[in-house]
This record gives sequence, C-alpha cells and structure tokens, in this order.
Amino acid sequence: YCGGGEDNEREVKFLDVGCGSGAISISLLKENNMMSGAAVDVSPEAVSLTRENAARNQVSSRLQVVHCSASECPEHLTGQQFDVIVSNPPYIERRRLNALQPEVLWYEDIGALDGGVDGTDVALSVLAMSRTVLQKHGSIWLEMDTNQDIQGLVRLHPACQHLEHQRSHSDLFGMIRFHHLRRV
Repeated sequence: YCGGGEDNEREVKFLDVGCGSGAISISLLKENNMMSGAAVDVSPEAVSLTRENAARNQVSSRLQVVHCSASECPEHLTGQQFDVIVSNPPYIERRRLNALQPEVLWYEDIGALDGGVDGTDVALSVLAMSRTVLQKHGSIWLEMDTNQDIQGLVRLHPACQHLEHQRSHSDLFGMIRFHHLRRV
C-alpha cells in the first residue's frame, strides 16, 4: 500500500486531510478495494464536492467525509486509527499569495492556498494530530513547497517528535515536493 507495499491483502485505512475535490481519496479507493478512509476539509464546499465525486465514482460506502480542520480530526474521528495519512495542505507563504498566477487566484479557494506566514501552519497541524490518529509505524505522505525544510521541521519541532522522515520525492518537473514520514 502507499506506506511501503508490505501487505496488499489486508485492509488499509487512510485519512485525507484537506481533501478538496476528493481526488486523492477517490483515486486510492478506485485503485485498491482493500482500502477505506476518511476525508476531511475545512471548506463546506469541498466536503460537498468530495461527497458528490465519491458517489459519482461509486466509492461512497468506503469513504467517510467530514467537515473539520486538521487539528479537529481527533475529536471528529473519535477512536479511529489510520494506517496512512495523505495531505496536500495549503503550503504557500502568505506573503507570496499575491504573486501567484491570476488563473490560480481566480479558480482556487484562498483557504486552500494560504499556508500561513511560513507556509507550514496546516502541515504542522496535520503532523501534530497524527500523534493521536496514526497507527504506530503508520505513514504520512505530505506535499509541500520546495523551499520548506520538512526534514528539519520533523527533526526539530516539538509537535513532530513522534515522526521520522523516510524519504522525499520529486514531482514531474524534478522539484522535491512529496515527503514520506513514518510514526515511530
């Protein structure tokens, strides 16, 4: 599975934080019948769109969709434990928002772009709450901007001491954007 491929015969439960349209969740469910999951977003419109797309793709029975922030996940998903967390959180530094291409600003919800002062606000919430909802040895797959030092963040930030950076991956343009972390 997306945590290393050790065992595709057992059920894998994932959490998609900042699900947007549900593309990541739905893709995971369509590719693996042994997966089920929860998708959360702070935007009511995103939650509605994820539900609609899950129904259209006939995966609704395996996807719980919840309106909440990353930090609220533990209270909204009470008692649930996940094997994998996936997230493409807002990661653009607030000061860089006005420099984005106009078409990005026209079509994207600003809340889906604004990662706070240094671009890591939502990512830190995801990493911090993983202490509560991620199984021991579970994986986190996180997309971030190329200028953000995820390895340093995981190593130095008190909220991330339960995590270990495994590997970073490049996008199609050769830019390092995807990070695999594991709960220790």
